[in-house]
Amino acid sequence: MDLRTLAPKPYIRYFPARYQQSSLKVRAHVEGQPPIEVDPVPKTALFSGQASYEPTNPAALQSFGPTRRAPLGSIVPARSGDKGGNANVGLWVRSEDEWDWLRAFLSTPSFKKLLGDDYRPEYRVERFELPHLHAVHFVTYGILEEGVRSSPIIDGFAKSFREFVRTRQVDIPVRFLERPWV
Repeated sequence: MDLRTLAPKPYIRYFPARYQQSSLKVRAHVEGQPPIEVDPVPKTALFSGQASYEPTNPAALQSFGPTRRAPLGSIVPARSGDKGGNANVGLWVRSEDEWDWLRAFLSTPSFKKLLGDDYRPEYRVERFELPHLHAVHFVTYGILEEGVRSSPIIDGFAKSFREFVRTRQVDIPVRFLERPWV
């Protein structure tokens, strides 16, 4: 346990909201010059986000040959972090055939299963692929409650979220497990 968390401290609650952009007074400050007034953007639109989707035409998992139970992290590196009360994690592999397996294996339902007892029905999970990186990315909305400064969760920044997922025992094709890390 981090002993710094034992002392009571004030916290900041993350609360996203919209603000009329035309009423903002934006100035750019450049050293040695008077502030430069920045005109508001004439038209904006809400970001609709990345579309969540399941794998298209996934290979049958049995087509990759015999498997062995091992931690997902045996062949899958990852990176994770937070955005407010949400945790995101990207998982990737080294080769094209491992990519075919990863994208077939890591569906939204299988990711929820990897979260085990820490998954709650009130969470929303989004999934999308980054094919050129051989990566699958997930965002789990609400898992960090209201965010870093307003949650008792030890991993409020979701930095160890990746390791939590990577330690899960899954059926990995033996041929991938036997490859040297080069």
